[in-house]
Amino acid sequence: MEGRVARFFARRAASRRLRRLLGALAILSMVLFIAGRFDNPVTHQLRSLALDIATPALSLIDDSADWLRRRWTALRDLWRAHEEYARLRARIAQLEGSLRDQAVLEHEKAELERLLSFQPLRATPVASGRLVGLSGGPFLRSGFISLGSADGIAAGDPVVASAGLVGRVFEAGRHAARILLINDINSRVPVRVGPDGIPAITIGRNDEFLALVFAPPDARIRVGDTVVTSGADGVFAPDIPVGTIAQVEPEILVRPSIRLSRVDHVRILKALRRDLFLPPASDCSDACSSEKGQ
Repeated sequence: MEGRVARFFARRAASRRLRRLLGALAILSMVLFIAGRFDNPVTHQLRSLALDIATPALSLIDDSADWLRRRWTALRDLWRAHEEYARLRARIAQLEGSLRDQAVLEHEKAELERLLSFQPLRATPVASGRLVGLSGGPFLRSGFISLGSADGIAAGDPVVASAGLVGRVFEAGRHAARILLINDINSRVPVRVGPDGIPAITIGRNDEFLALVFAPPDARIRVGDTVVTSGADGVFAPDIPVGTIAQVEPEILVRPSIRLSRVDHVRILKALRRDLFLPPASDCSDACSSEKGQ
């Protein structure tokens, strides 16, 4: 602090001396101008003396002005350097924030890549064939297909058509199998409803609709919502189309994606967990074979 005060007063003293010198030179110039009007030896001597005095003084003034210019340029450059330093500090802070944001994005990217690399459960196609012998009655909706265990089919395997779920293999002989349709009264399929994925179960009614039960009481189910398998039972793969909501009052009904009475060609999918399906006690070998023979 004391050094700054000393420099301040030193600059003021130098400025006063400079003003006095300039004033003296101005007075001397006026005297020389007046004396120059008289042509005599004394005047010539005064002019010579004035030149001897003025020349070093002017040189000093020029040097002082040059020094001031250099100091001013240095101060200006210092101020600009200070501004540039402040700008660079702000830029560094911005880049550090960008690096932190990039680190967060890299972490999220890694998480998303792990999610994308996750392989969800998907059913494996086993065989395709034509559904024949569709039968219906008060308590049964089923059909037969001329494929059996010799073709890799097992009880519990899902059966689909081009538009969605048809049913599941109920009994499998060696060369034929019986298909339980999803509208059979014994059919139960875990599903998800609508964009919110509301969990529920469809039950066959032995008619053209399926009943939707066990949905949460506060679930907002609307007419037109899609219904797909959830895969919760470990048998059906998820996201197989089942139907759409056709009615919500007084009970929720689902219209199947396909007209089950007109199903022709179907595909058999391997159940995700065949050990979870309990086959009936009796084998259908004879029944299936006789049906095939018909």
